[in-house]
Amino acid sequence: ISSLVLEKEVLASIKEVLDTKDIVYELREYQPTEQFDERKAITEQLKSLTGKEERIKASYREGIDTLEEYKENKALIAKERDSLERQLAELEENTPVNVVSSITIASFLLPQILNGLKSACPQLRVSVRVASANAAVELLKRGDADVAFWEGSVAPEEFGTIPLGAYRLCAACAPDFEAAQEKLRVRELCRYPLLLREPGSAIRDTFDHMLAFHNQKAEPVWESVNSFALIKAAEAGLGITVLPEKLLQDSLLLKKLRVLAVEETEMENRMFALYHKDRYVPKTVRTMLAEIAGRKE
Repeated sequence: ISSLVLEKEVLASIKEVLDTKDIVYELREYQPTEQFDERKAITEQLKSLTGKEERIKASYREGIDTLEEYKENKALIAKERDSLERQLAELEENTPVNVVSSITIASFLLPQILNGLKSACPQLRVSVRVASANAAVELLKRGDADVAFWEGSVAPEEFGTIPLGAYRLCAACAPDFEAAQEKLRVRELCRYPLLLREPGSAIRDTFDHMLAFHNQKAEPVWESVNSFALIKAAEAGLGITVLPEKLLQDSLLLKKLRVLAVEETEMENRMFALYHKDRYVPKTVRTMLAEIAGRKE
């Protein structure tokens, strides 16, 4: 029996029960369910229609349904498919893009990207969350973000990537800070008070990896998630900070800070937009990724 015929019989039975008013029911306390994923529900419904089509074909071939019944059932399925596809298309057009960005990229690059995106796609809605580079990757893995703006030396292989350029890390201090030399060895750098980003940030990871290569370890006197707080501390002569050159530019121009060259080392972080390459990507996310890939640095 085709499912469409069976549905009619079930509905008729329900109507009969309602007409006789001989109803037995059980009152249950409401239990909240997990957050409803409308896109997933519509996609599952579309998949089920394929199974329905196979069943009505089988019913016709086996002589259970007439040709007229087969045509009627096929038309009903086509109508339902068209309705679901229109719902999915409308949902796709209005799905906001959830973005997570590392703190440094959010400080100077992300505003430029989103401003350009706003001009190119004014209808696109974007929600932004700022976190450390490591936390951004975890949020993307869990599906809590559609796109992650990440920084580091090598991008995680499990994601699709769009290169966004790179930035250089510099050691800087106040002009009158006790480190009089313009050049320092790595070992000498670690003897001074260090003002560093927190462990887990891309900046700190790159700095720590450089120190480990030289058999050194940082013991900062000040750790912060806020790069600008570290800049102010360095300007006050409290120690040496290691931050992206882009974030230090204003202080360098105003001569509130000076750069210290660290011998035998060059620190750089690359920036990427990360996305799921093996999962379904909504149209709005695809639009955003295309705009990012096409931007000029």
